[in-house]
Amino acid sequence: MRAHFIVSILALGALASAQQLADPYSTGVTLWSPESCPIFVTEVAAGSPAERAGIRAGDHLLAVDGTHVSEGSQAAQLLRSNTPTTVTLTLLRDGKEITAVSERAKRSSFSANKRGYKTISGRMVPADTTQAEVERMNAFDGRRLVAHVFPTHYPTNPELFYAGFELFMLRDPAQATVGGIEEGPASKAGIHWGDVLTSVNGVPIAGKTPSELEQMFTAARPAPMRLQIDRLGTARTFEFHLEKAAEIARQNGQRIVDGHLVPMWATGQDVQ
Repeated sequence: MRAHFIVSILALGALASAQQLADPYSTGVTLWSPESCPIFVTEVAAGSPAERAGIRAGDHLLAVDGTHVSEGSQAAQLLRSNTPTTVTLTLLRDGKEITAVSERAKRSSFSANKRGYKTISGRMVPADTTQAEVERMNAFDGRRLVAHVFPTHYPTNPELFYAGFELFMLRDPAQATVGGIEEGPASKAGIHWGDVLTSVNGVPIAGKTPSELEQMFTAARPAPMRLQIDRLGTARTFEFHLEKAAEIARQNGQRIVDGHLVPMWATGQDVQ
């Protein structure tokens, strides 16, 4: 399981569950579940029940309502609810086991606190996102996925300059699309998750391999990028300047260590 699992279970959501719970009751924690490691609380949403309960980024999640959790997907499912019930989290902090009792609130009630975003069907999305785009998110079929470019959302070399998103290579039909996207130059320019990439700096995307796309979307120094996309049948062009991967990661509360993405709060044994 990759470090980008955080996006799969929360930022994009567990797709099947999201269809059943359009705006679920949630504590407001974002989980990070690297392979063979503890489940971390990597972010606590501002104004959320988890923040009021004193839960912190860096806490290790051990159990939910007394049920031991060992996988991020299991924990995420236990934390969501279709009713505003409380939930008890057993956490490990600074080597000591603690208990936090958190309310659950509609995700939309606190996810909308992020400036420039809104909530559609329980998803926090950029303010100019349409209902049709969210429906596409919910209908996304992972079986179409052929390859990832930047599977941690970042180049392995943090000194490279890039646009600030992962690329999905899909089949049936063959497409390269925007995957997990960070707060960075592309998102600020208006690029959205799911946009189909058609050309970069005038060079067509069709037929390119993952390694070729990686080279097309990175540079050794600051550079402008002109990106053409198809958004649900509408062609659009965006222009922005690439930024250093390490700096984009820092702005998103993360850093790159030996090719791995880790939260800024992770130190010592947590990094290992």
